Amino acid sequence: MTLLAEFLGDPYQITESPRFWLIAPYPSRQAINQIKWLEEALNKIGKFLGPLGRKSLTGKCPVLIFGNDEDYYNYIANYYNEGEWATSGGCLY
Repeated sequence: MTLLAEFLGDPYQITESPRFWLIAPYPSRQAINQIKWLEEALNKIGKFLGPLGRKSLTGKCPVLIFGNDEDYYNYIANYYNEGEWATSGGCLY
C-alpha cells in the first residue's frame, strides 16, 4: 500500500482502520470520516446477513479512491488488454 501511495504522490495518503486501508487524496479529517463510514457499513451488512455476515475478512480490505479520471485509468490500465473500453465508475477485484 505504501508503494502505491508513493507512486500516486501528493495529495494521496494512507488511512488505516481495523479492517480497511484507504488510499485517497483527501485531507486527514475527510479520510478519517470516510474510513469510519466503511467500518460502519461493514458492521451494518454483517448485522443484516446474520451468521453469514459474521465471517471475518482475511487481512485488511484495500479501498482506493482516485481524485481524477487520469489517475484512475492509469491504475486500471494494468488489468486490461489494450483496446477501447467503456468508461467505468469503479471496479471491485
